[in-house]
Amino acid sequence: MQPRIILALLALSAVVPSASAALVGLDTVLVGNPNIIAGDDFANGVFGTPPWFVVSGSPGPEVGETLAMHNGDFIYLGFTTDPTHNTVAYSLMQLTDFPTGSFAEMILYGVLDESLSLGIEPGLAVLRDGTGAILGSVALPPSSEASLMLTVVPFGHLSASVNGFSVYDEKLDQDFGEVTGLSISVVPEPATLGLLGLGCVFMGVRRRLQRTRG
Repeated sequence: MQPRIILALLALSAVVPSASAALVGLDTVLVGNPNIIAGDDFANGVFGTPPWFVVSGSPGPEVGETLAMHNGDFIYLGFTTDPTHNTVAYSLMQLTDFPTGSFAEMILYGVLDESLSLGIEPGLAVLRDGTGAILGSVALPPSSEASLMLTVVPFGHLSASVNGFSVYDEKLDQDFGEVTGLSISVVPEPATLGLLGLGCVFMGVRRRLQRTRG
């Protein structure tokens, strides 16, 4: 394992709490570009890899076509998109036990090590860039589930929504380019920024492995 990854994992373990009761039941994850190129419906009763890489925590089990996600769980899915087509990332979460202070997010990673995080907490959805800067937010009414969607359009336009409520819908400062991975995490602040960076580490390692195998 790369020394940089070991250091990142050690740093992550210091800020992410140990797993407890499931906060989220992850129902569906889909990525389209424009056809479906990656995803999972968590319906076979066994969570494993590939295609997922467990970065931290102990996600599972799969019960009733959902994956139990606990405080501290972080899973990563790598793929390759064509930047000339729209990329749509979708996740459906059942908020099985999501009290005040809970936080869950879907993160997209770009080819230039950039990232976008669409996060939810009780009553609020927030979109952040890789530095943690808030790009948009919207208040959410109470709900037992959360439907998160990110759409990256060629030449830099981005839309983000949760349960149909728009969080962001405008042009980014720079073209996001090729999307190379997605992660789902259930972590409190301040661990979010560490996970954003850690996901970029794994994204870079994945690209190097692909070049080596090619």
